[in-house]
Amino acid sequence: DKNVDLRVDKEMDDYGRKLCLLAKDGKSINLEMVKLGAAWADHYKGGNPEFIAAEAIAHAKKLGLHVDKDAALPWKHRKQYPSPKQ
Repeated sequence: DKNVDLRVDKEMDDYGRKLCLLAKDGKSINLEMVKLGAAWADHYKGGNPEFIAAEAIAHAKKLGLHVDKDAALPWKHRKQYPSPKQ
């Protein structure tokens, strides 16, 4: 039951998804999720260096999804299991 700020970062990504940035009291929820190992950083086209660094720290500390050494990277999972053609 909390309010958050929502900002659409881009109209859509290459997969047709709307990308949004979430913030609570000026703090990025997206970044906090990456720091906790609850989300992957976007590496596409170089990604955001702050998010990539946070992901590397979470990985080194084996936080969240990084506890599983075989956790599927999203881009590898999509390559291995492509969506069925519509």
